[in-house]
This record gives sequence, structure tokens and C-alpha cells, in this order.
Amino acid sequence: MEIEVSVYDDEHRNELKKSPAYKSIAKIDGQVVDLSREDFLIYSLFKEKKDYPGYKNFKDFRNLLPDRIKRLNAYLDENSNTITAKFDKAQYQQEVTENVGIGGGLSVISYIHGLTEADWNIIPYAKVKDLDYSISSDGKNIVEVECKGAFTDPTMKTDISS
Repeated sequence: MEIEVSVYDDEHRNELKKSPAYKSIAKIDGQVVDLSREDFLIYSLFKEKKDYPGYKNFKDFRNLLPDRIKRLNAYLDENSNTITAKFDKAQYQQEVTENVGIGGGLSVISYIHGLTEADWNIIPYAKVKDLDYSISSDGKNIVEVECKGAFTDPTMKTDISS
């Protein structure tokens, strides 16, 4: 599936310039990248990640996908090469928007860092806003990411920060 990657605004671009991954991000800023639809859908389930059998890693969520895909398909149009919404944004449940935001964010950041079937961990909620997901390392750096999703008629927009 194709996802257009763009840095949200100049303020975010300036923050990302501090990141060791900025050169990789800059290469795809404004570009369309081809990502695995299956990985996107699996990553969209990572909001459910917990220290419980069947909910711990990428493989576990791949196994849950056949059941969970029904819910996502109720809201998403699978007939195109990108993610599109079936309804206008007022008719979406927050959970679906969050799932799609997480799937897009983790897919793109995994692509940037060359990660395959990454087992992202949820960063515990803090009183001060911080990032949502982390992975121990891409071999060079500790990677953390913030994922946000929003439907903008009729396509999906995912904001990520790392």
C-alpha cells in the first residue's frame, strides 16, 4: 500500500533535525512510500499490547488479525492502494482513528529505521506528554515514536514524531 510521508510543519521539521534519523526522514519527506498492508494492519493492533499471552509481539498480533480485521474493514475502504475512509470523519469512533494512526506511524517509522516485524513497546502514560511507543534499538539508536491519526475527508492522515 502507498503512504505519502510528510513532516507536519516547520516546527516539527526543526525538532526532527536533532534526530539521528533525520537524513532518512528528509529523503522520504513529501514522497510516497510503498509499505506492507499486512504490517500496517498488524501494527494498528499494537494499542492492545500487554504482558499477557497472545498480546505480546508482532507474531501474536498477526494471529489476532483475522478477527480484528472485520472491525477495521467496517470503516476502511480496502479497494484502493491507500487507506481511505468509508464515511465522513464525524462518523468514526476514536478507537478506529487511533488504530489507523498507530498502524501508519509504526509502519513508516519501521520503514525509516529498516525494522522488520518490530515488537514496539507502549511507553507508560506520564503526566507530562511524551512519546507513545519505543523499541530498544535499530542497531544504532534507541527509537521512540508518537503516533496520531485523523481522518481528513476522504483519506487518513497519520502524524508521527520520533
